[in-house]
Parts: sequence; C-alpha cells; structure tokens
Amino acid sequence: MDTEALREWEFWENLSAEDRVINTEGEPSYDDVGVAYMVMGMIGRPTAKSSILDLGCGTGRLARQIHRKTRCNMHVVDISAAMLAEVRCEATNVFKHLGNGREIPSSVPGKLDGAYSVTMFQHVPQEAQLGYLCQVAYLLRPRARFAFTLAIGSGSEKPDFLNHKVTWEMAFDWVKQAGMLTEEEFVDDRGWVWFSAVKS
Repeated sequence: MDTEALREWEFWENLSAEDRVINTEGEPSYDDVGVAYMVMGMIGRPTAKSSILDLGCGTGRLARQIHRKTRCNMHVVDISAAMLAEVRCEATNVFKHLGNGREIPSSVPGKLDGAYSVTMFQHVPQEAQLGYLCQVAYLLRPRARFAFTLAIGSGSEKPDFLNHKVTWEMAFDWVKQAGMLTEEEFVDDRGWVWFSAVKS
C-alpha cells in the first residue's frame, strides 16, 4: 500500500463504530432508497441474474437497498475491513472483497452486468481514479454500464485529502481511455456530479 493509500486506510479503518454508522446511515445526508433507484436505472435495472459491483461500498448503505430490490449477485469492495464488517446481509450472493485502495481485488469476477461507485472517487488521487475506471471497464460485459460520481473543479486546486477534484475535460477523456462511452452526466440537487458510461 502506498503512503496515500495507507493514509486513506487509516482514516476509514480507525473511525469509531459510531462514526462508521453515521457515515453510512446519516452522512452524507441523502435518501439511500432514492439514490439506489437512480443507480439501478443508470446501470440498466439489474435482475436476480445480474452480477453488480459496488466499488467503495463503505458499510453497504446502497448495496443493501439494491440487493433488497433485485436479489442480484453483489460484489462489494472497500479498503477498510472495519467498514466491510458493517455490510450485513444474510443472503449468500453478497460477496465482500477487501481492496488496497488502488486496485480492484482479483477475487472480483469478470463479466459484470453493471457497476457503481458513489462518493468514493474523490477520496483517491487522480491517477487512482483513472486506474479504477479502466479496471471497472475491463471487468464489465460489453454494453454494461458504470455509474459513478466525481468531484469536479478547475483542476488547479491543491489536492485535499478526501477531496481530489478533476476537470470535466479529464473526466470525459478518462472514460474514453477506459474504452467506454459517456451516456449521461449531470449535477444532482445535492451537488454531486454523476456520470454513466457504457462499455463499448
């Protein structure tokens, strides 16, 4: 684990149990059911036969909602074992994968039917954001979709821990570099910048 990734790991791993719950259940404050429905629409409405990746799942706030609605095969990835331990689901088709903050674990299967990453990319440096986009694209089936959020800024800001911003131009270029096509991009009422990309 590089120095920056180690710093990220320490931050998430050392949150108190109370803070982990707050981070997942109340902060950032949003309607997890509504966001889950939006994500499902952006990745093509998964079914029970689908295999879906949640990259940077935290304690599984969205994964629980999506699995509850679809019963799909869920692969949840996070850098923190403590956060993953909070992903509680009795279903046998929810698979937890501990990551290193820079690479998707090799235990995550290919031929995924969809993937999403919500409020995670800004927590890693720009090169890691691009790396994740390329890795997700590699694991997706052709025509499968990836929905994700980015922190958009001028690109001149000094990177701040947990707030690594990119420009719109970088985002569109990264999607192309990953072998995907941008289907939609928008800013929601919380100020989150959303992208939906399809594997070409």
